[in-house]
Amino acid sequence: MDPIRNVAEVLLRAIASQPDAVAIESEEDGTRTVLTVTVDEADVPRMIGRKGRTINAVRTIVKAAGLKAQRQVSLDLIAPDLQDRER
Repeated sequence: MDPIRNVAEVLLRAIASQPDAVAIESEEDGTRTVLTVTVDEADVPRMIGRKGRTINAVRTIVKAAGLKAQRQVSLDLIAPDLQDRER
């Protein structure tokens, strides 16, 4: 497994109240990696934190791991679409 993705997964699963619902997809393009994170809808506020501090802290740590591997990393949090669950 990619060490950068592993760092993100460990951090996000530790924060989530439902760690099994954390899903991470990665796309690599040259020296750039984009991690797309999907969590349970109940965990979205917990992942974001007050004024975005929690998700920004996770992004900072993941970017630091990327620098060590000489990669540019971005982390996107995708909230589940509530309309799909109502149907």
